[in-house]
Amino acid sequence: MTIGNKIAYYRKAMNMTQDTLAQRLEVSNQAVSKWESDQCCPDIQLLPRLADIFGVTIDELFGRPAPSGGAKLPWADDGTLRAVLYRGHSLLREAPEAREITLTIEGAVLDVDSAFSVNCGAVAGDVHAGRDVNCEDVGGDVEAGGSVTCDEVSGDAQAGGSITCDDIGGNAQAGGSITCDEVGGSVFAGAQVSCDSVGGNVTASADPDGKEPGKPEKKSIFRFRF
Repeated sequence: MTIGNKIAYYRKAMNMTQDTLAQRLEVSNQAVSKWESDQCCPDIQLLPRLADIFGVTIDELFGRPAPSGGAKLPWADDGTLRAVLYRGHSLLREAPEAREITLTIEGAVLDVDSAFSVNCGAVAGDVHAGRDVNCEDVGGDVEAGGSVTCDEVSGDAQAGGSITCDDIGGNAQAGGSITCDEVGGSVFAGAQVSCDSVGGNVTASADPDGKEPGKPEKKSIFRFRF
């Protein structure tokens, strides 16, 4: 397969038009068309950018086989359950495709490190997810790019979205709202906080009475439930 065939293959696999690829590379649409029809080749300075856009190595772009033994994985052999996404031999740390994938775990595990959403029962250690986390009990910390919904988190809970948990042993930090029974540490929220008991400080950036979100209030917002 020629490099032109490879470019066409990876472009179509990403549902990308020739015009879109040309815009991302800051070249003309005609240039991409000539590459794919093998009338000419991309400038050597464009090869790293092409490889990055497609999520492959330059070797893969040229059709060169991977070295024997496979690629070296960028993490220790530590017993952590990891769910990642590859395109060819290239690890995609952030990819739109990950939004459509959920890792569902049955049975207890030690640690979980997932690029996707995670549904699980009991986790003895930490949970790190690129999207949402929906678990029962977590013995360590929880970190999610999306929202966190858990029964109990023994350590800290951090979310790009909201946090809804019964008990959190450490601190709770969320880009959205935080709803919980008890938090052992401090609470930091981008929206309102509704908890029964907080061991530390409470800081929120949105007021349920309608004040503009995103601007921290001097007075913490804390709603008790009886």
